[in-house]
Amino acid sequence: MFKTLFKDLPRIEQIDFFIDRMSGHDKEDEIGLVLATFTAYQLSIGTAFEHDLEEYDTTEIIDLICTKINGNLDDEDFAWNLIIYSIGAEKVLDIIEHIEKYMVDYNAIKHSVSETENIMMKLFTSK
Repeated sequence: MFKTLFKDLPRIEQIDFFIDRMSGHDKEDEIGLVLATFTAYQLSIGTAFEHDLEEYDTTEIIDLICTKINGNLDDEDFAWNLIIYSIGAEKVLDIIEHIEKYMVDYNAIKHSVSETENIMMKLFTSK
């Protein structure tokens, strides 16, 4: 029922719903980071070109989205439209409602990447 009713809402009302759910949340920054990360990795080439993002790498897109969802209204709408278009409204709601689970996964990945970088540094800098 939620899916049917929510899909019928104008996009601006969908965006307002998500902003209301996220604003003031004690994990607001983390939610923004996870939303931006999912969006950046699921962004199609066509959508990247359509929004003049083709010259950005994944990290830059994540930073851009994080900045825009905390910025002025025009930029915020741009970012939210990109998020909803790329990952879908159901995934956005799931991330907002279950941010703790997503942060556990995110932190585990970040930790693994950091460990890999340390190993590479040791391998390539040792004599």
